[in-house]
Amino acid sequence: YLGVPDNGTNPMPASEPFTIASCSWTTPLKRVMLNAEIIEKLDFPVKWIHIGDGNDMENLKAKTAQFPAHIQVELKGNLPLEDILELYRTVPIHFFMLLSESEGGCPVSLQEAISFGIPVMGTEVGGIPELVVEETGILLPSEVDVEKAASLIAEFRESEKNNAAFRKGVKAFWAKHFEAEPNYLKLIDQLSN
Repeated sequence: YLGVPDNGTNPMPASEPFTIASCSWTTPLKRVMLNAEIIEKLDFPVKWIHIGDGNDMENLKAKTAQFPAHIQVELKGNLPLEDILELYRTVPIHFFMLLSESEGGCPVSLQEAISFGIPVMGTEVGGIPELVVEETGILLPSEVDVEKAASLIAEFRESEKNNAAFRKGVKAFWAKHFEAEPNYLKLIDQLSN
């Protein structure tokens, strides 16, 4: 694993609204429209922050414009990495979603989320199952059932995992497996032997 550096810890959110973040291109491969379908099913106060742009952005804007009043949406478009990291450092986030159809490896967006202690939801494709485990969040099958995914988010919201202790465990998992500096040192050590 290459990993990502420690850029801070996400502040523990207040109970409402339940804040969900996602960060990816809005393309069919990343299935951000699937995020929208799942979030639309949630029947409690929600705020969804999506970072990233792409071919599906106009469809996403049209879809989210029809959301019920208890769901707020912020479509941020493309942001520089420094701005993304600052958002994770300062804006309390309950949950991070990446529902890709396929992935080549361990997505950096998920590595960054867990580095801040943010619980994650991802699909069982590519290297995502190496990041989304019992200690970090919820792993979905590659063929996502919208109703089931929404019910799992609702369960998470009401569960003991939606607390500071679980978030500390998420960050600890990142530090053990995906922190850049120790991983680079291991790589250098392996290359020098």
